[in-house]
Amino acid sequence: MLRETPVAVPVIFTLAGSGPGERAAIERTEAEAAEAAAPAAANEFTAAGEAGRWRSRGHDSAGRLRAILAAKAPPPIDAIAPPVLNPLTRLALSADAAGGFALRGYEGAEPATAVLSLPHGVYRA
Repeated sequence: MLRETPVAVPVIFTLAGSGPGERAAIERTEAEAAEAAAPAAANEFTAAGEAGRWRSRGHDSAGRLRAILAAKAPPPIDAIAPPVLNPLTRLALSADAAGGFALRGYEGAEPATAVLSLPHGVYRA
């Protein structure tokens, strides 16, 4: 459905399961869709044919994507650092698809809110 439903503006959908390796990213323009070359997103289209048509919207999007892919596990919210944390950051989220998350609001690279967190095992659907 994410590949076939038209959208008004380009978008990158990230999907995650609860097991190792269960992740994907779908890059979608108004008329086309493709699975991203990397199973993550950082405002950087990577699929063949899309990369040249997408204008990166961020600060060092390629560097952020490399840092995200290099992470072995979701980092603690206080460990999020450049290039993921950058002058354009407004919200940082560290989440585990198996449960638990932490998020914080930012004004640039400076924290603007307290950390909101939900530990593993607290919420069950």
